[in-house]
Amino acid sequence: MPKAVLDALRLEVKRIHGLDVVFVVRHLKVKDGWAWAHTLPQSPDGGRQYEDVSALLQLQDDVWTVVEIPCREEENPDCLTGPEYVLRLQERFPSVPLEIFPGWAHGGKD
Repeated sequence: MPKAVLDALRLEVKRIHGLDVVFVVRHLKVKDGWAWAHTLPQSPDGGRQYEDVSALLQLQDDVWTVVEIPCREEENPDCLTGPEYVLRLQERFPSVPLEIFPGWAHGGKD
């Protein structure tokens, strides 16, 4: 299952940025048809590293789909800045289990 989640994220990175990447996974947790991934993408040969990518994914009709890739601008309140972001996600997607998010999402450390 983790491979299917990462494959869906890889396709989305390719669609958005035109990059073929492999991921160094910092966090990946799946529960109840939802997944949260925090990855460090790099070129397949490891020669180039790209900006971190985090994403919320959902299993829809047996296919993992990227629901959201948050922006990472610190000064933008709609971006991935801490627990507030996760609370806003849960308002929009009430069935998202909080357990898939890393510790910082709960006010703890990751």
